[in-house]
Amino acid sequence: MTGIFSDGDAALTFFFPPSSFGHRRDVTDRIGKWRDPKKIVPPVDADFLLRAAKSGMIFISTQRITVQKFAAGHRYLSYVSHTSDEQERMLRRMQRDGYEGYVASELAKAKAANTFMINSYPDFTQYENGQLAADSKLTRGLVRPDLRSLGQREVIKQDDSPKALDWCPLQASGGRIRWVGCNPRPKLLVPFKHAGRARIRLDIWHPQGDALTRLKLSVNGQPVVTSISKVRQEGNLWNALATFETALQRDDPTILELHLNRLQRPTGQRTGIGMADIEVTPLGWRSAVAKGTQFIAKFLSTR
Repeated sequence: MTGIFSDGDAALTFFFPPSSFGHRRDVTDRIGKWRDPKKIVPPVDADFLLRAAKSGMIFISTQRITVQKFAAGHRYLSYVSHTSDEQERMLRRMQRDGYEGYVASELAKAKAANTFMINSYPDFTQYENGQLAADSKLTRGLVRPDLRSLGQREVIKQDDSPKALDWCPLQASGGRIRWVGCNPRPKLLVPFKHAGRARIRLDIWHPQGDALTRLKLSVNGQPVVTSISKVRQEGNLWNALATFETALQRDDPTILELHLNRLQRPTGQRTGIGMADIEVTPLGWRSAVAKGTQFIAKFLSTR
């Protein structure tokens, strides 16, 4: 939560979403409009806010939470498919009795968890013009990895590409496991196309074995049933394999969305679920034909 402050210089340090503040129309005449994201370092909204603050304009807080923003840049692959389920759930909550009390309790939780007024600006000098804008496109799914045909078993290794608040940076894990962030419905991208069905196997980890006994997820918005292997301990972590079969997209990446329960989400004292290798194997007659063709070619090459 952000935007509740008493210090008049708060806008020089903290970012406020443009949905949450208003200004006089002549402000753009005095400091200029939003600028080309390729020619500046900060995001366009942060750049506008900083230019206003640095020009000496005064910011005053209403001391109230007035906006619920579903920030696309904070949610991995948010632009791959345009849905409104999150907004619909929040709207239903807002229409129920007791919403003001809910907001007040969330504000108290944010202060207790040290997630209140922490959206401070990074050191923009370490970035080049347009770099953050390019990362934002990758995060939101506007720029995607090359889509490849799935002809055989493939393994997707975890990397350190931008994944917003869905997944923590890889270097924080100290290995091949990427740990979940604060999004309770983190997404994963499968960069393969296939005309038939495929088997997907997720290598999942957690500090508590009970957290891996089941895994709820959806594929391209449709729920699937997963089979969980026997949970085993390795050092101070627990590991299991979650397997399911599904149809892949024919001309677009397939998007997996995990629906994490409370035990699988991170807390202040415990990390959440971790993801290592993702194995994707084609199923059906097309896969058999491909394997048969490879065998014949290999046989003829030895003649």
